Amino acid sequence: MSDKKIQCLFLAAILIFAAFVAYIPHINYPFPLHVDEWFHITIADEIARTNSFLTEDPFTGKLSSNDLEIGYHLFLAGIQKLTGLGIKIPVILPSILAIISVLCVFLLAKRWGNDVAYISAILTALIPSNVTIGGPSLLLPLNLSLIFIPLSLFIVYHAKNFKHYILLFAINVFILFSHPLTIVPIFLLLFVYAILNLKEDRKKSGMIFLSMILSFLIVLPRFIPAFSSKGIGAVTYSFWGYVQMIPPLFGYVPIAFFFIGFYFLTQSKRKEDWTILIGVIIFLLVILFYINTGWLLLFSYHRTYMPLFILMVMVAGYGLSKIKIKPVIAIILLIAIALSLQQHFSEQYYHVIDEREYQDFLWIRDNTQKDAIVLLDPWKARALPAIAERKVLSVTPFGPNTDILDFNKEITNFLDSNCSDTQFLRQYNVSVVYSENGCKNEDLIKVRERIYTIKG
Repeated sequence: MSDKKIQCLFLAAILIFAAFVAYIPHINYPFPLHVDEWFHITIADEIARTNSFLTEDPFTGKLSSNDLEIGYHLFLAGIQKLTGLGIKIPVILPSILAIISVLCVFLLAKRWGNDVAYISAILTALIPSNVTIGGPSLLLPLNLSLIFIPLSLFIVYHAKNFKHYILLFAINVFILFSHPLTIVPIFLLLFVYAILNLKEDRKKSGMIFLSMILSFLIVLPRFIPAFSSKGIGAVTYSFWGYVQMIPPLFGYVPIAFFFIGFYFLTQSKRKEDWTILIGVIIFLLVILFYINTGWLLLFSYHRTYMPLFILMVMVAGYGLSKIKIKPVIAIILLIAIALSLQQHFSEQYYHVIDEREYQDFLWIRDNTQKDAIVLLDPWKARALPAIAERKVLSVTPFGPNTDILDFNKEITNFLDSNCSDTQFLRQYNVSVVYSENGCKNEDLIKVRERIYTIKG
């Protein structure tokens, strides 16, 4: 067998491994892992079913606000149209996206040689996931950075003609429509590279700046309402807690070789290498700044880890490649893989619903009117529309919305009081009640365990 075939098989094995690592949380749980996943797949499914942009919230039926992630939702809606996978999309698609991410890193790291490319690809497959920082196991728009940071750098590093900058422009527009926060680290890296090239290659720098400015101007009208209503608050972010320290999160073995790789890369005079190093420094400073102040502009603190890690794996791969004895590299990688797999298998994810509730929601879909409004625990209500294709009375908000939280308290009190307040149901036109603890109300008919309909 030729060396080229062996290399292709090795890369294929890495890609399969990356897909498996991303799938680990779903081995014993066949549903979305994160409340954000339920949110995105519900919107995407509604777009796919109605063949139009949403004018109302698919959860409660209220008027829908400006969707700043419409590109991402259209992407998911297209997949739903093609496959009909529904809530299986967040189970299957992360593994596919993990493969693409590994390939993008492989292509970018290949500029340092095949050894660095393969090592970086393996380390990319090991990037951690959790519900706070995201990661390859979750279907979240922030994970677009795991693909488009290395891809954008690859394109701009190898840009030779106008077509390459058109492609870069198209990526910028897609990201701005899909997840505006992700464009911040991408633009920062592009800006750094453009500045580094400003003296020796002004044309290249100019094209990079132009692709950034034009893409932002095209999408700017979508941001104006947010700026008008929130002002500086539209780009100011805070968070309720801190993520664990980077070394145990990223992995002690990769972090050790990251420092080695960082040192050796500082000896380089190539602008491409310094763009990555400066990017790492900026993202680390962003995290440090938040820890000391509690707020940030443009960046979301806990969403900075994925852009940081995708750069760190390449630097760590460069550092590990400095070992010239390949069996030693293999042993080190096996240790890193073993420790990482232990971390991935032990990572805890909350589950919005279980199999029993899934079956109950299917029953509601198949046995109630399409215009039915369902009252249930606002937390579990995030999952019902994607399964039952019915509106709910209210859902748990993503932020501290006092009005919604107060209303949700009324719903909780209603359920805790055995659903006895019929007037509350009629006031909000509720036709179905889903109660874990059952209901005791003569105006409700029990049609299935935990499921009630209102008389008349």
